[in-house]
Amino acid sequence: MTPAEHTSWVLPAIEEGYKHRKELGSIWEKILAYFFGKSSLIVITGMPGVGKSVLFEHLIGNAYERGHEPPAQPSEIKDEGKLLEHKKRIRIVGIPGQLAGPRLDTMDELIEGSQAITCIVHVVANGFAKTRSAAAEAALIKDAKLDTIARYRQNQLQEEIFDLQTTCQFALRAIRKHQKHVWMLVAATKCDLYSDTLAAAEQYYSPHGSNPFIDELKKFQRLVGQMLFNWDSVPVCAALDDFSWNQAVVPSKLKASQRDKLVIGLLRRIESACASA
Repeated sequence: MTPAEHTSWVLPAIEEGYKHRKELGSIWEKILAYFFGKSSLIVITGMPGVGKSVLFEHLIGNAYERGHEPPAQPSEIKDEGKLLEHKKRIRIVGIPGQLAGPRLDTMDELIEGSQAITCIVHVVANGFAKTRSAAAEAALIKDAKLDTIARYRQNQLQEEIFDLQTTCQFALRAIRKHQKHVWMLVAATKCDLYSDTLAAAEQYYSPHGSNPFIDELKKFQRLVGQMLFNWDSVPVCAALDDFSWNQAVVPSKLKASQRDKLVIGLLRRIESACASA
C-alpha cells in the first residue's frame, strides 16, 4: 500500500497487552532499510493545541518509557529527535504551532538546511484543539461568543484552514529549494473524542472530499504538481483525555491499546511514504 491508496478509517479492536514499543522499533527499522544509508527528514506541523508534542513522543517511543510524563502545555520550542540513534538516518522535527519567532525560525532552518524533507505530518484535531490557558478560554466564550462546544469547534476548523495555508507555504519553499518530492500525511488526532462519528471526520479530511480544507490542498497540489507533492489523511490519537469547554465535556472513548495501534498505523503510512520517496 502506498500513501496514494486511501483506505477507510477503521478503529482498531481493543487488544490488551499490545507490544507497542517492539512494533514501533520494528517499523522504524523497516523505514531505515529503504534508504540504504541515506538520511530522511520527517517534519510535524500543525496549529497550537492539537497535540503535536505528545504525538511526537509516541512516534519516537519516548512516551512508553517508564516514568515518562507528557508535556504540560503546548510546546513553544521545536521537538527534535533521531530514530535509532546509532544509525542517525531518520531525523524527526516537530515545529511549534504558535505563529511566532520559534516557529518561523524552525521553518527557515529546515528549508535552508542541506537535507530535503521527505514527509510532512500535518496534525489537525477535528476542531478539538485545546486553548493555551483558562484566560484564553474565558475570552473566547465571552468576547467571541463561542459558548458551546459546537461553536468552538466550528471556529477551530476555520483556524485549521488558516494554519494549513502556512504549512503549504512552508512546503512550497522546501520544494522550490530542494526540488524533491514531499509527502504530506494529514493526521487527524484526538479521534478518541469522536470515534462514534469517525466516518464524518474521514469524509472531511479525505482527498476525495470537498470542503475549504480539502480545497487548499488540491489548490496547492495543482500549483506544484503531483510529481512533487502528494497527500493523504489518517486517524490517530496520543493523549487519551476528555475535552471540556464551558462546563460541557466530551469523553475520551478509546483504550490505550487502541491508541497504540493508531500510532502504529500512522507509522506504517510514514513507512509507505518513505518507500515511495
